[in-house]
Amino acid sequence: MSALGDVIYVVSILFPAVGLISRNYLVNLMGTFLGVIGFLVFVQGYTDIAFSGSTFYLAIFPLLLGLVNLGFFFNWVREERI
Repeated sequence: MSALGDVIYVVSILFPAVGLISRNYLVNLMGTFLGVIGFLVFVQGYTDIAFSGSTFYLAIFPLLLGLVNLGFFFNWVREERI
């Protein structure tokens, strides 16, 4: 499962980063979802890197990208739909 976990982790970093560049609301929502999934995959030990205090920044990075995407989505909702 570690190879699949590594792929999911890398995608969970790349997809939210693309969402920050594209500013598309659907990509932002998907980036939020994948960021949370990447965080959970890393914390639960499905990657080759063991989760510890020194690798916490690797676990929190996809989650932070996902939260920024969520903020961009709510900004889009505020500007365009209300």
